[in-house]
Amino acid sequence: MLGRPTGFDLRLLPGGASAASLPAMHPENFTRRTPEGEDRERLVCGDCGFVAYENPKIVVGSVVAEDGRILLCRRAIEPRRGYWTLPAGYMELGETVEEGARRGAWEEARARLELDGVLAIYSIARIGQVQIIYRARLA
Repeated sequence: MLGRPTGFDLRLLPGGASAASLPAMHPENFTRRTPEGEDRERLVCGDCGFVAYENPKIVVGSVVAEDGRILLCRRAIEPRRGYWTLPAGYMELGETVEEGARRGAWEEARARLELDGVLAIYSIARIGQVQIIYRARLA
C-alpha cells in the first residue's frame, strides 16, 4: 500500500490559494534557500516552511499540414504581438497534452484538429519551458 512520503506535510492553503500564488500573497515571508533534503535553492516560507516550487511551463502546439500548406496564426497579444506562429499555448490544469494542443488550435485559429503523433519535444531551460509539438491535420 502506498502511503504519504516521509516529511510530506499536507496543509490547507488560505483562501483556496495555489502554491504558485503564495509568494505573491506575502512575498516578504519567502526567501531563497536550500531546504533540508534538497539540492537546490527554492522559495521557502519563513513562517511555516512551505516550499513554493518553480517548475517549467508546458507549452503544447501543432504543425498543421493541409494541401501542402502549414497553418500559422498571427499573435494578437504580447509577447510578440503581430508575429506569425504555430497554434500553441500553455497547458491548463485538468487537460491532457493532446487536449491542450487541440484547444490551442481552436482558440487561436478556430481550427479543429486530428493529431497524428508527436513531432518534437523541446526543453528550453533558459525560459523555463517544455514544448510538445504534434503533427496534425484539419478535422
